[in-house]
Amino acid sequence: MLELKLLGDFDLRDGSFEPVVVGARKNKALLAILALAPSASLARERIVRLLWSDRGQVQAQASLRQSLVALRKDMAALPLPLIQVIDDRLTLDRSRLKIDAVEFQRLGASNDIESLRRAATLYRDELLADLDIKDPGFERWLGSERQRLSDLAIGLFEKLSAHETGGARIEATKRLVGLDPLREASHRMLMTAYAAAGEKGLAMRQYELCRAALNEELDVAPGEETEALRQRLLKELAAASLPARGGLLSRTEARTAHEEKPSVAVLPFDVMSADADLGDFCDGLVEDITTGLSRIKTIRVVARNTMFTYKNQAVDVRAVGRDLAVRYALEGSVRRSGTRIRVTAQLIEAANGHHVWAGKFDRQGVDAFDLQDEITSGIVASVQTQIILNEGRATALDGRADAVAPLLARSWQQFLGLTEKSLAESRTLAERALCLDPHSGFAHRMVSVCLYHQAYMGFVPWTNDLVDEAHRHAKIAIEAADADEYSHWAMACAELLRSEHERAATSLKRALQINPNCSLAHGALGTVLAWAGRPDAAVKSNEIALQINPDDPSIFFRHFGLALAHYLALRYDQALVHASAVVQARPVWWLGLLLFAASLAQSGQLGDAGRVLGELTRVLPDTALSALNVLPFASARNREHLLEGVAKAGVLG
Repeated sequence: MLELKLLGDFDLRDGSFEPVVVGARKNKALLAILALAPSASLARERIVRLLWSDRGQVQAQASLRQSLVALRKDMAALPLPLIQVIDDRLTLDRSRLKIDAVEFQRLGASNDIESLRRAATLYRDELLADLDIKDPGFERWLGSERQRLSDLAIGLFEKLSAHETGGARIEATKRLVGLDPLREASHRMLMTAYAAAGEKGLAMRQYELCRAALNEELDVAPGEETEALRQRLLKELAAASLPARGGLLSRTEARTAHEEKPSVAVLPFDVMSADADLGDFCDGLVEDITTGLSRIKTIRVVARNTMFTYKNQAVDVRAVGRDLAVRYALEGSVRRSGTRIRVTAQLIEAANGHHVWAGKFDRQGVDAFDLQDEITSGIVASVQTQIILNEGRATALDGRADAVAPLLARSWQQFLGLTEKSLAESRTLAERALCLDPHSGFAHRMVSVCLYHQAYMGFVPWTNDLVDEAHRHAKIAIEAADADEYSHWAMACAELLRSEHERAATSLKRALQINPNCSLAHGALGTVLAWAGRPDAAVKSNEIALQINPDDPSIFFRHFGLALAHYLALRYDQALVHASAVVQARPVWWLGLLLFAASLAQSGQLGDAGRVLGELTRVLPDTALSALNVLPFASARNREHLLEGVAKAGVLG
């Protein structure tokens, strides 16, 4: 018996399980077409219409004859030919073949659990996943067969999900979701499987994955049945969180029982004039802000249609918080004076009415859509950062030390301090969370970025072991169910430590696809591009980050990226401006001091350069020029350029 695999990559093996190489793509397709034909037999005319539909009849028949000759040569070692040609028909000797797709169909039609399990192992991937033939006839056939087999696979994994229990049920339902990530029924089955296994947190994360997929691909929200399942699971989570003694929940427990993610309601902004055009601009701005926030996986946003009912009403933010069960409300106003527009926005903690953040945006007359985009980016990026900080502060006050969500909220908040102490505390909190939930992508991501920043800022040795550890945690974060834009940012940081600039840039571009308003991703991309020796592109990305989130606690990294880019482009005066801003914000960061000294020296200010270099030697007495070899320059020439500036500044001990 020979073995022919069509599900996934094409693979033909002889009786000794040695590969039989079929060279031409259309010959592989010919074998597949015959293997899946009901009687393993087709007329010549039908075959040429499938494989050479763009050729005339005479030429197509000649091509088929050439294919048959080539196939005989490919399979010359077989004792008997697989394909027989009788009159005008080609017939495949299926009695000598084990064909995975045929066996999959037979076993999948059964209701026997063992048969279903065997069928599941056969469905490796879609039909002929590695075959790309640009022929209209074949493309139609392949599309139809792939859909037919995919539908059978969906039915198979639905039956398996109904028969299996525990982890086996979850794995079967995961594969069901993978077949069609936009099929809500599959997501509901996986949520139910998680819940039945006692993993209600994973069930809620699956809901978020479903919501994000529907929003990104179809611009729709989950349907009523999915929402009803989510609400039921939320109630079960809340009930499970109640203390056995029947006492009241703490503030953090109440929030966690309701949902794991902070929630925001974007109220209609007030229009401070009777200008109809300004009213349209304001409505469009609020819609764009709501959409921008909804792309952030770590935040739940109330739908715009719900919030529209509050338009032109006097609103009590605390009442909104109670009615909609949200933690934060965003309100604002728009006014015009001549060609000048001013937008103000305030993020408010709904439970107590306290202001978390406020911003003001003044812009001169520009295109309305460009203005909306610019202000939306600024508000979304700022709100995202401020919620991270506030959630961390709130959980620290509540003091629930042994729950994953509060530990990670505090870890995030501590991380943004970006000091030696805060990064060490952030890493400790994330590692404690990992002990409680080893599968938490959020926790792995936090450990990874803490390792990166501890090394990058000189707080721990920059070693190969640390680089590998940061990359390992980032990889787990990327593969986790709760992967988001920050997971891809963490991977980019780890890749930069390895000097994998193109990979890092790709990771950050993926982060920006998920959330185009993520200032951290824009800024990190600017830093990666600077180290990669692309100064102009680096300047552009860093300036976007500065513009949309001027209150970002990590803003000194943006100035460092700009200083490095301008330095490499020989724009020393501009490099000096930004390097000075870095040192003002972080006076003991060795890379900031190093670049400041080099920029001063290249600008001819040798005395000041020497003093800065002396400060660096005091801060890090063990620093030597050889330590610069670890810096992730893509070009040796750029590394030498920085060394040249440092040498001009004086001797680095």
